[in-house]
Amino acid sequence: MMQSPFEMPESLRDLTEKSVEQTRQAFEAFWKASRAAVGSVEAALPDAARDASTRALGYTEANMRAAFDHAEKLARAKDPQEVWRLQSDYAKTLAESIQEQMKGLGNVTQKEPSSKSSDAS
Repeated sequence: MMQSPFEMPESLRDLTEKSVEQTRQAFEAFWKASRAAVGSVEAALPDAARDASTRALGYTEANMRAAFDHAEKLARAKDPQEVWRLQSDYAKTLAESIQEQMKGLGNVTQKEPSSKSSDAS
């Protein structure tokens, strides 16, 4: 069967998928260690800062997972049209996610300081 000039060879697609999965696994290990380190520092933060930090880390993790999922889909794309469609869908979803995340962080940062943090004064 003749391959389209725009089609990725199956061997390259397999290599790309494996590379994305290995990178995802490395990120997961790094992320686990980072979460543990941040968790030990967060306990000393005022409630509002801890809430903002926890939420920001959650958003970061969600965004990274979405990026890895997107990379896996791109690796399996059959032609340029599918790549463009995937990229367009990802960009739209990412823009919506960022908007929601900014609202969420805004809500956390606008909270009144808790009695716990004001008791320290």
